[in-house]
Amino acid sequence: PWICLKNEPFPRVFSTRKIIKDGSKYFGPYTSQTMVRLLLELIRQLYPLRTCSLKLNQSNIEKHKFKVCLEYHIGNCKGPCEGFQSEDEYNESIAMVTSILRGESNDVLQLLRRKMRESADKLDFEEAQKFKEKYDKLENYRDKSVIVSPNVHNVDVFTILVVNNSAYANFLR
Repeated sequence: PWICLKNEPFPRVFSTRKIIKDGSKYFGPYTSQTMVRLLLELIRQLYPLRTCSLKLNQSNIEKHKFKVCLEYHIGNCKGPCEGFQSEDEYNESIAMVTSILRGESNDVLQLLRRKMRESADKLDFEEAQKFKEKYDKLENYRDKSVIVSPNVHNVDVFTILVVNNSAYANFLR
């Protein structure tokens, strides 16, 4: 399975097994669909992105062609379909998601830490707590994840596991 970042206005992020050459970005392959679901859940907790397949563009939004769905009402989406979220703000979230999917979470962690401190300095402790929770979730994920680039083709992989006084090696060429 792969994670697709669709090439469209207000890009969607979803799991797929088919790579379509339409300009979309693909991250993976991942070892299991379970890992993909966990990663997508983390992304949705950190950044509420749209999951609908509406043809969002500035013209359709200005004409009020769409109404917000249940995902907006339960807080899983910020309502770009009705203009409640700007494309710039949405793309900022997509940039952070892209960094996470590439395994470059340090920049995202620094941004979350900075926003947490700024909120605390303004005495907006509820907002600071939200940033802290996002920071903790991403830090926890980063500690457990291994990212493999689809651009790497010719590598040797090995692991070593030490149990008590014994060591076990695994080599893959």
